[in-house]
Parts: sequence; structure tokens; C-alpha cells
Amino acid sequence: MSARREGRDRREIDRVGAVKEVLAEHPALLVELDALILRLARPDIPQTSWEQATRDFEAFARHLMAHERSENAIVQEGYNEDLGLTD
Repeated sequence: MSARREGRDRREIDRVGAVKEVLAEHPALLVELDALILRLARPDIPQTSWEQATRDFEAFARHLMAHERSENAIVQEGYNEDLGLTD
């Protein structure tokens, strides 16, 4: 096997691991969002709950954006991969 092929195989293994890590984040993101929605499902929400909800939503948004950056990095890496079709 060529060194080039071995390098490609190693990158693919690394990328598969990264994909699994990103996919594993989905349930935690959903739990975080569901908890926020549940806390706000009451018709008589006090002001302090709204203030906490704002902080919680900002934290969720940060987590989601970090997750999206990770996903996008994986996709971009895949697009930039030399598939060796002209080797």
C-alpha cells in the first residue's frame, strides 16, 4: 500500500471518529432545548424565570453554534479531500 493511500485511510478513520463525536452531541442538545421549552411552558412565568431562560437560551445557542462549527469543519474537510481519482 502506498504512503499516500495510508495517509488517506488514516484521515478517513479520523473523520469517521469526528463524525461519531458530533452525532453523539445531538441527544444532549435536544435534552438541553427540551428542558428550556418545558420551563417556559407555563402561562404564568415570573420575571426571574424569563431572566434565567435568557441565560439558558444563550448557553444553548453557544453549544449549538459550537456543534455546527464542528459539523461544518468535518464537511469542509471531506470536500477538500483528495480522492486520488487521477492517481
